Amino acid sequence: MKLRLAYHKLWFMKKAVYFLLGQDIRGNQVKGAVVYVKKDQYLRYLQYVHNKLHLLMYNQRDNYDAVFNPFLALEGLDFNEKIMDTLYTNSFYNFLDDMWEKYITLGKINEIEGFKGKGMIYHRFNAPVVEIKAQEVGSAMVENKYSIVEKGQLNSLDYRVFFKKGDAIISPWHDIPLFEDEEKKIYNMVVEIPRFSNAKMEMSTADPATPIKQDSKNGVPRFVNNIFPFCGYPWNYGALPQTWEDPSHIDAKTEAKGDNDPIDVIEVGTTTHKVGDIIQVKVLGILAMIDEGETDWKILAIDVNDPLAHSLNNTADVALAFPGLIGASKTWFEIYKVPTGKALNKFAFNGDWQDVETTHAIIAETHESWKQLIKNEQPTLNTESFNGDAAYPAEDAKFNAILSKQPSHSEPAPVPDTVSNTFYYDKMSMF
Repeated sequence: MKLRLAYHKLWFMKKAVYFLLGQDIRGNQVKGAVVYVKKDQYLRYLQYVHNKLHLLMYNQRDNYDAVFNPFLALEGLDFNEKIMDTLYTNSFYNFLDDMWEKYITLGKINEIEGFKGKGMIYHRFNAPVVEIKAQEVGSAMVENKYSIVEKGQLNSLDYRVFFKKGDAIISPWHDIPLFEDEEKKIYNMVVEIPRFSNAKMEMSTADPATPIKQDSKNGVPRFVNNIFPFCGYPWNYGALPQTWEDPSHIDAKTEAKGDNDPIDVIEVGTTTHKVGDIIQVKVLGILAMIDEGETDWKILAIDVNDPLAHSLNNTADVALAFPGLIGASKTWFEIYKVPTGKALNKFAFNGDWQDVETTHAIIAETHESWKQLIKNEQPTLNTESFNGDAAYPAEDAKFNAILSKQPSHSEPAPVPDTVSNTFYYDKMSMF
């Protein structure tokens, strides 16, 4: 009963706007361990731990070690009787309460604007946390290296999102590097479609500067349908720059050719990003969708600045943090074209998500394919780039001229009434 109360208390703990801890679980001061955490981020971490303990408790009712040990591993702690007793008697959660009251009393809570640190609460236990400057956290444009220029009217075929680095127009596909940190395998992601939106936006790989534009069908802007219980895209959707799924190559893993696009990414973090945001992601797995006979890989990833990023490392972690999301994501990809009269999409590997190691390997393959593409003197897509290996070097004058010819940015066009319709499909019974 004490254990059950302990993990349920996690869910109900609600603290004020910022939480600062400088001690480990034993109550000892940790030199330099200063962590600033927003209330909503704190609660999301508690929710993650609650879900993890709940599932482990359900599966291992009589084995407390099986419940505690993964939690200790999550916290970066070695098992010992004192910690076991602390957790079992609920004093760990009381400790969090006491620490909060102590810091309030001593006036040591820093009232600051915005999130000042990447770390979640578990960082305080063993290692000091380096404070991150506010402008370095949650920045959608990588230290302001990149910016966007919108042209035309959103929800129309003349809408474009151009990218700039400094004063120069660049191609988001070719000129933004794949890696933000290659050693740590942190990738750049170009956000094309915000979570819960319907407009099908994509980098225009055939056009100079490859701006983002709205896809079209039968000469009108394309919107994906809502299929109960989904509303538009369930996550932030985009692509990794400097990747390409080669349509002339039969993938040995899927026995299907590439789809002629950069590799797709679904980002499952807590922030709804904007069209044209450049975010840094860690990959968690990959799904091999077969769309009309073509390989269309879907990478599962999370923004490294998300409060849960440190605790998510694979699809199993995602399943614990966001129960139902893994299965629902596959279902969405399987059925999303059904309202348009298309068949269900299929998957390689029996629809199983592949691991992180496989994900990195597939990204590396698509990166090599892209390298060959931009060197090709007869490409089928636009490969103009400031990359030194490009067969067709980009020209500032040409890109600027293209930008100047675009219609001015104006208020969005009305979204067709039909976009808000909801379709129902009995395949959803698989939930």
